[in-house]
Amino acid sequence: MQIVLASASPRRAFLLQMLGLDFTTAEPAIDESVLAGETAPELVLRLACAKAEAVAPDFPDALIIAADTVVSCDGAILAKPQDNAEALAMLRQLSGRQHQVFTGLAMRCRHERFTHVACSSVTMPEHPDALLRAYLASGESLGKAGGYGIQGRGGVLVSAITGDFYNVVGLPLQALWQGFCELGCSGEFLQALGS
Repeated sequence: MQIVLASASPRRAFLLQMLGLDFTTAEPAIDESVLAGETAPELVLRLACAKAEAVAPDFPDALIIAADTVVSCDGAILAKPQDNAEALAMLRQLSGRQHQVFTGLAMRCRHERFTHVACSSVTMPEHPDALLRAYLASGESLGKAGGYGIQGRGGVLVSAITGDFYNVVGLPLQALWQGFCELGCSGEFLQALGS
C-alpha cells in the first residue's frame, strides 16, 4: 500500500522514516488562516483534514497522513513566526509559563477516515533575553510553531512535558499507530517497524 505524507515538514518526514515507513511526500496547498473564534484544537483538526483532502485526488488508493501543529498560551494561538522579531515575542510570551501544544492528525485510506487531536503541556522556565536571542541566532525558530523546536537546540528552553513528546515535535506517534489500526493498515505499520 502506498503511504503519502501530506506535509512538507522535515520533522514529520523524519519521524515516519524513524518508524521504518516507506512513503511519498505531497505538499498540500491550503489556506492556513485562523477562522474567527476558532480554538487551537479546532484549528489543527480542520487544517489536518484539509491537507489530507487536498492531496487525496492525486492518491485515491493511498493511505494519506496529514497533521498540523500549533502552540496555545492562555488561549492565544501561536503558529509559525514569520521572522525573528515575531519569534522573540513568542518566546518571551512562553518564558516562565506553561503552554499547550496541539497537533491535529488526519488519516485517510480510500473512503475511511481517522482523526485525532493530541495535546501536550510544556513548561518553559523563565529565561533571560540573552538565552532567547542566542537561540534565535541559531536560525532554528523559523518554521516552528511557537518559535522553538524541542527536538533541537530549543530543548534547552523546556523543563517539563506532560503528554506525547512527539506531539510537540509535530506528529503524535501513538495516535498514528491507532490510525493505522482503525484504517485496517496495522500490518503495514508492524512490518515497517520490525524491518
